[in-house]
Amino acid sequence: MWFTYSLFLFFIFAQTANSSDGELLCSIVIFREGNRTPLSIQENDPFKEKWLSEGLGVLTEEGRNKMFSLGQFIQKRYKKELLNSGISNESVSARSVQFNSHIESAQMVLYGLRASLPDSLQIEPIPILTEVPSSDSIMMLDSCPAYDKEVKKCMLEDEAFNHIDEEEKELYNLIQENTKCNCNSFTDINKCTDPLICEDSEGLGLPSWCNETCYNHIMKLLNLHWKLEVSTPKLLNLKLQPFVNEMLGKINRYVQGNETKFQLYLFSSMLYTIPCFMKSIGVENVVPHVPNFGAAIFVELRKVGIEYIINLFYREDEDGEMQKLSIKDCSEDCEYSRLLQIIPPLLKKRRLSCGN
Repeated sequence: MWFTYSLFLFFIFAQTANSSDGELLCSIVIFREGNRTPLSIQENDPFKEKWLSEGLGVLTEEGRNKMFSLGQFIQKRYKKELLNSGISNESVSARSVQFNSHIESAQMVLYGLRASLPDSLQIEPIPILTEVPSSDSIMMLDSCPAYDKEVKKCMLEDEAFNHIDEEEKELYNLIQENTKCNCNSFTDINKCTDPLICEDSEGLGLPSWCNETCYNHIMKLLNLHWKLEVSTPKLLNLKLQPFVNEMLGKINRYVQGNETKFQLYLFSSMLYTIPCFMKSIGVENVVPHVPNFGAAIFVELRKVGIEYIINLFYREDEDGEMQKLSIKDCSEDCEYSRLLQIIPPLLKKRRLSCGN
């Protein structure tokens, strides 16, 4: 009888500890910029005049609407918490890499977040903290010889990458011939096909030289590119350690009892941040991939009983539902103490030196 009762209590506790219910303490939302114009103009782009009139590297109307919609979605998801805390720079913070489309994306998310809320809750404007690409940036690494050296090493020695350029010469020539962009490696694909991807996202269609099969192949190579960028522990450390450290620092404030009020942290991030982050913590029920414009990943911390639980959700499309993510060796409701054991050791240490 005692054994049966003990087993019953254990079952109830296990159900509670592994539930996504409980008190929501904070949310970290990482999103890609909304639909935008190309970063550069290509000689024979049929939409060249359109992009020049709108400006390069800025959100399109579709992109602004999409990010405003994301802000409204966030408001709806956290309305209870925001009603309790109000919207101020003490409860909501926004951070962006210093590019026009990313800053504007963060602005539109904040507009959507504040839309239709009573004035009494909108205590003060939310500033957007921007950061330039540098070796100290938490969201974008730049000018790092150690990183560049490790990437080149992987391209030469890793069987997953060292054969690609030889096999894809025909595609590189096709891209170069039609875009006049120097495309000599799959690491050049991103810059050379940026207008193509922007135009497709706006529903403008594909150019005559690239059919659906060609476009899907280009996306396949883009997915290989982000995988290359975090293909070794050293690359993962140099690319993501500051961001993961920032995230863990915010969560630890609650776990250690230094913070009790709900906080919402917004990050307007680079193209590869979401898939690199998914890979770093071992998401297993979604294959990490190049995200759509405006895609977002939500990292939520809850307290369930005495346990701190991490839940991850992925919102890929404006009209799509949130997908709950499962972490390898931890499940969909991951105890924070277990997550710390799973995170690769080099992500929990300081960023390695960028020197040669």
